Amino acid sequence: MLAFCIVTPTLNAGHLLDETARSVIRCLRTTDRYIIVDGGSTDGSIEAVKAWAPPNVYFTQDRGGGMYDAIAKGFENCQEPLMAWLNASDIYLDGALDWVRAEFNRTNADLLHFDDLYADTNGRVICRSVGTLKNIHSAMMAGWTPLQDGCFWRSHLYTACGGISTHWKLAGDFDFFCRAFATGSSAYGRGVVSAFRKHEGQLSRSRTNSYANERQQIIKILQTQANIETSSKFSQLLMRISLSFRYRCHLMRKRTPHVNNDARTIGAFL
Repeated sequence: MLAFCIVTPTLNAGHLLDETARSVIRCLRTTDRYIIVDGGSTDGSIEAVKAWAPPNVYFTQDRGGGMYDAIAKGFENCQEPLMAWLNASDIYLDGALDWVRAEFNRTNADLLHFDDLYADTNGRVICRSVGTLKNIHSAMMAGWTPLQDGCFWRSHLYTACGGISTHWKLAGDFDFFCRAFATGSSAYGRGVVSAFRKHEGQLSRSRTNSYANERQQIIKILQTQANIETSSKFSQLLMRISLSFRYRCHLMRKRTPHVNNDARTIGAFL
């Protein structure tokens, strides 16, 4: 059975870390490894998880280089064939990792990306978010980012694309997935295996403009590299207009029968 290395970066995540860790641990097999990388939490969240965590959960301190440096450190000694990271507010649905393993066997892809559930502060499901578009490379060059908590990849792809860059402070996810999608084969996984929970202080909410600025820097850099598919300025403009329309018209969201249910009680489903 394919084993996973899952990394969670955290800093003063409070009770959210406990819920995230429990969701991961419920999905782990004995051969899987879960690494929590702490940025110097002072709220007792790390100690609370350490008190009940099983032996295949490892704790380490980050190097002070920010979120993506912490993720990179967590993956440094990864020996497992499958990898993913889950932020300290998101959750895996019950049975998620076994479902993903089956999807890797079915598709033989290097990278899988799924839809996910969007949940409120209390973990109640709001909607189902769409995790793919027709032309992923063009969409990413226009600024689209895949749903990070619904992405999983093989360790050889992580090495081949250069891994997580420690240079970026906010848009490191966008940078990594641009390179990963361009380097290996990808497939759109069936079903939903994770939930993104919105909360106060979230980087994606509190630093929107700064994230967008970093993303534009990354696009300019990648467009100069031969291994990244590029398109004309006119094509990029059309894609940006299309993405804006899809978001404004809520076409990137799907209805789900699980609206208002507690995302923490839902298993992976089709």
